[in-house]
Amino acid sequence: MIIAKSDGRFGNQLFQYCGVLAVAQSHERIVLFGFEDLQAFLGSNRAPRVTFAPKRVHLFFKEQLASLAAFRILGRIIQPPRPEHELVRERGLFNIAIFQGGYCQNERFVTGVQARAGFPSPADTFGGRAPGSEARPTCFVHVRQGDYNSWPSEKDAAALPLDWFRNQIDSIKTRLPQVRFVVFSDDLDFARQLCVDSSIEIYEGGWLDSFHFMSNCDAGILSPSTFSWWAAYFSRASGKGGPFLAPEFWGGWRTLQWYPTGVKTSFLEYMPVSRDQN
Repeated sequence: MIIAKSDGRFGNQLFQYCGVLAVAQSHERIVLFGFEDLQAFLGSNRAPRVTFAPKRVHLFFKEQLASLAAFRILGRIIQPPRPEHELVRERGLFNIAIFQGGYCQNERFVTGVQARAGFPSPADTFGGRAPGSEARPTCFVHVRQGDYNSWPSEKDAAALPLDWFRNQIDSIKTRLPQVRFVVFSDDLDFARQLCVDSSIEIYEGGWLDSFHFMSNCDAGILSPSTFSWWAAYFSRASGKGGPFLAPEFWGGWRTLQWYPTGVKTSFLEYMPVSRDQN
């Protein structure tokens, strides 16, 4: 058995779910505490032998489980610093392992389990197309602000300047004639500054509707966010040709170092960010 507790919101939960599946044996029971956003997304779909449980139950036993893993009574699963795409399973006295594998933000965890993860198809929502896109391609623009103004640190915040988004919009326009842009953001007032003509509009739905919409788009402009990473992933998986443009070095664009390590992905095109942009 593997026991895992969710850490973070939807995109992080998807990566953690894939990490757990990647290390689980074919017959092994998996108990996921929390993972409410993942449950909302999967609906009745899920991998075999996966059970969801309330996070508050795990919180009650959190210290006890950690102690049992520390003394090797229970096993544990960890993600070492190198290589980033591996998880190490340390055995305990009982055949139960506590998942301590971090965020698992690496493409290889996903490709290894996608056939059995129970992911719904983007075609199950909006008929496989972004609403209103029948006559022209649609590109999502994901503008993450909020906590990204202080993550991963106040000094080197990952929130992208508006000029970077403007440059990517101009680039997409040259590659996809008649393209329509739909902007998704946690700061709509900030994001509305991108709406300079009728080809660019704001979407104001909830997070799950927003994700389904983005996953059905033909192309995307990403913030360094797992939310937009997964939207691009599902769009590509359903046959959309992109392009999907993301900031070079992801969340570490200010330091010119990839952050998190191992996050660089084969299906994204990485575009440089100037620290002088506004």
